[in-house]
Amino acid sequence: MEKKSAWIQTYTGVAFKPFNFSVEDINIEDIAHALSMLCRYNGHTDKFYSVAEHCVHASYLVSEDIALHALLHDAAETYMSDVLGPLKKFFPDLKKLEHSLSDGICERFDLDKAQEHEVKHADLLMTAIEKDVAMGPPPIPWPHKLPAAPDTITLEFWSPVEAEKEFLKRYEEICGWSIKKS
Repeated sequence: MEKKSAWIQTYTGVAFKPFNFSVEDINIEDIAHALSMLCRYNGHTDKFYSVAEHCVHASYLVSEDIALHALLHDAAETYMSDVLGPLKKFFPDLKKLEHSLSDGICERFDLDKAQEHEVKHADLLMTAIEKDVAMGPPPIPWPHKLPAAPDTITLEFWSPVEAEKEFLKRYEEICGWSIKKS
């Protein structure tokens, strides 16, 4: 099979081609559902903690004008799963795919890539919270310095059903309109 013809079936029934996609095939319902079913840190948490919940919380750590970008900062994982950061550097083609998907998501939702620095900071703040609340003590120091964890976010450890609902609810709050569930 050629890369260009490789496809995955999404939750809403789209034949999504990660290497040859159309931005019209990127769907908020697929994103909410898939991220609600993915566990952060490849499941190495004390309890199930979804990427969707992580993104919802991150969206509250930035100004409202970039909250949608923060909510969707991990949306590429909808189409390629969550590959752990320490492994990504060893798979440059995977990193290229992630960038391509992220660019498509930015185009689809009209996100300004210049905001990525602020979104990355919110992501690091979430990591600081998660390492203290969702994981056991580290066996060795983490490889990068994290900012001080804010006390404004409480991890809820939502079930996948709750995480999907909360993700779509936050999307609707930010965008100001309601999603008709298919």
